[in-house]
Amino acid sequence: WMEEWECGHARIDEQHKELLYIANEMIAVSLKSKDKSDEIIGLIDRLIAHVAVHFEYEETVLNKVGYPLTAEHAEIHQRLVDKALKLKKDYENGEIMSSALFTFIVGDVVLGHMFNEDRRFFGHIRASLVENEEG
Repeated sequence: WMEEWECGHARIDEQHKELLYIANEMIAVSLKSKDKSDEIIGLIDRLIAHVAVHFEYEETVLNKVGYPLTAEHAEIHQRLVDKALKLKKDYENGEIMSSALFTFIVGDVVLGHMFNEDRRFFGHIRASLVENEEG
């Protein structure tokens, strides 16, 4: 975790840290030599549950701070959840390897969304925090 990844909202930042923790755990499990599909499915379920709660909370905060792209951001969230559910199903059916899941988690969720898309709202959250401190 690096300080520049923080939006300034303690709960959102903690949820982002947990997302990274789960992603790292999935990578560690995938490197085991024995059959790990049940463990990976469990971690996928945990990840999906975490992002669903996180996305809902983040959208609530974005509405509260008046972020003008909240609806667009919510649509992106829904597409990510839908893709995660499809990849899980494909993995369970043996149609994809675990590497496709990690590509999605690291590429789409962490790098693509959390580090790029979420940065777009950091200014709104930080401005709201300053207003709350002053008011």
